[in-house]
Amino acid sequence: MKTICIIGAGRVGASAAFALVLKGFRNIHLYDIDQKRAQGEAMDLCDVAGEAGAVEAWDELKKADIYVMAAGRPRTADMSRLDLLEFNAKISEPVFRRIAELNPAAHVIVATNPSDEIADIAKKYLKNIVVSAFINDSKRARIVFGRPIRLAGTHSNRQFEGLTKEEEKLVSKYNGRAAEIISLKGCTQWGVASEIAELVGKLVKRK
Repeated sequence: MKTICIIGAGRVGASAAFALVLKGFRNIHLYDIDQKRAQGEAMDLCDVAGEAGAVEAWDELKKADIYVMAAGRPRTADMSRLDLLEFNAKISEPVFRRIAELNPAAHVIVATNPSDEIADIAKKYLKNIVVSAFINDSKRARIVFGRPIRLAGTHSNRQFEGLTKEEEKLVSKYNGRAAEIISLKGCTQWGVASEIAELVGKLVKRK
């Protein structure tokens, strides 16, 4: 059984752990600077699994097979993802260095915004980096445009291939969708959580 460490037990990290538990994953560990929150989330998720120790809280970062980087300042409705880069880079880089010390062969899924730019930092220290957001962006595009859309660019600057003139009018709606969700409920979490669970599943099968 692979050991999965989710770094950051906030809404995204905890939601990702929940999605993983529902898919049958166990041996999940939560790491967060707020140790009490991580412990509470771990205990609550064990109730979902019905197994003691299915999810545990680590008080320090330890060796794992798969890491999910979900720590950092969340986006507010009036911010772009790139507005978070400087702050979240300072949080992320020491974590990536530590993972490289613990298990340089580990796979790391980067969910911290802006995910592509944070992943570039991870690549300075680690080889097996997976950037989250593409799957979620694809689903979001299908909702907005009403059909599957070929995507290019990054999560912070998503581009679309083969749009009709009528569909081009919907680009601003797509670009504003995340901010709209954040303005309504304070965050986005379920889309990225489901993507993380899907990515972990693919990595486990690959191994």
